[in-house]
Amino acid sequence: MEYQRVEDALSDFTGYAKIHGIATGEIGNAKIANVAHDMIFKAYYYLKRQQALEQMEVLLDHENTLVRSWAARFLLKTFETKSLDVLKKISNGKKHSFSAKMVLEEFHKGNLTF
Repeated sequence: MEYQRVEDALSDFTGYAKIHGIATGEIGNAKIANVAHDMIFKAYYYLKRQQALEQMEVLLDHENTLVRSWAARFLLKTFETKSLDVLKKISNGKKHSFSAKMVLEEFHKGNLTF
């Protein structure tokens, strides 16, 4: 599937972020998690090619922690302060904190390339 609209990529990014979290945390299905992971990246790269990363900013305030976490990872270069704040809050929480901590650690080491 190739995206034709930014709105569709944003919708898929949101949906697959939720699916990835369910697949990894609740049902433990690696196959589903891997597909969701690939689709998250596909949506992100489309948005990046369309120079529409600014439109992802609203996802930093999304009600779902998983969506906020994924968006913050990809927006560290575009909205660094807000993304770091989101990741720090998640890392101090009870759910999904490990992943957020690892992203923060790798960011501070300069290892994130997307």
